[in-house]
Amino acid sequence: MKLGIIGCGKIASYHILSMKNAGFKLHSISGTNNSRNAIYLKKKYNIAKVFNNTESHISSKEYDALLFLTPQEITYNYLSDIKSSVKILAEKPITFYSSKLKKLRGNRNIRVAFNRRQYQGINYIKSKIDKKNIFLIEVSIPESIKFLNEKKKDLNHDNFREIYFNVFYNSIHLFDLIKYLVGSYTVISIEHIKNKSSQLAGYSINIKSKKVENIKIYSVFNSSNNFSINAYSNKSRYVMCPIELFTEYSGIRVIQPSLKYPLRRYEPIIVKKKLELLKNNKPGFDKQAKAFFDFCNKKKTNLATIEDTLESILLAERIFEYL
Repeated sequence: MKLGIIGCGKIASYHILSMKNAGFKLHSISGTNNSRNAIYLKKKYNIAKVFNNTESHISSKEYDALLFLTPQEITYNYLSDIKSSVKILAEKPITFYSSKLKKLRGNRNIRVAFNRRQYQGINYIKSKIDKKNIFLIEVSIPESIKFLNEKKKDLNHDNFREIYFNVFYNSIHLFDLIKYLVGSYTVISIEHIKNKSSQLAGYSINIKSKKVENIKIYSVFNSSNNFSINAYSNKSRYVMCPIELFTEYSGIRVIQPSLKYPLRRYEPIIVKKKLELLKNNKPGFDKQAKAFFDFCNKKKTNLATIEDTLESILLAERIFEYL
């Protein structure tokens, strides 16, 4: 399976290593015109061929599959011109605009690289949801939002959502995880969170799905907090906080007062703990690459589809318009 790699930024080395480990033949690579990084990566990973520009790379059709690591809107422009028979994995979220993403709906050979879908903890929680054991999910997204300190006139900037609004670039990870965990959902309400000066400080969302009726998202902008997911069953609480660390709690341990600690303490009992870290690569990348290899060989995988990504972008747009 010959893989063509398009894009040579900092993340490329991690993807290339994972793709090689998954079984792909590293056939070709390209970046910006006459990219030095492309030449460097070709030598480092023994990639068979380097193209001077992406256009000639795509038109060569020498590959069996393509990996897109280019910036969002650039990725979209390329995908619009590629034959729908080519298997593609593109870095998230392809574009920040649902109107553009809808135009790619017909291409069932595109998958989107949301690597956190591959985390062991996430899939453990998903198994509990699929068994209908989870009755409540709480999601915290302490997003860094720049526009709060900008002048109001900047809100009409042509590229405002790309420049200022991380909901489309960063929070989208969590929106995709919600979609992956619970399937399609309905937004019940979106509310402002305001600080003591009545200034916008975040938002809260209530949504529901057939699998989980109570899903709550809280985002307090620029807060000193971690991204997290809490899923509750009758007996246990399953936590991803930060998203790379999974902990399962079940029950409470009561610690009686002592001379050293004169207060009674209550500690949640840890049943299971798993840190999603790899020594030489980014978490989830190896499993994601293997899933893409399987997808190219017509096997079923958990990779995000265009429809999955569209639902997450639509949620981001709804938040964006409401704020």
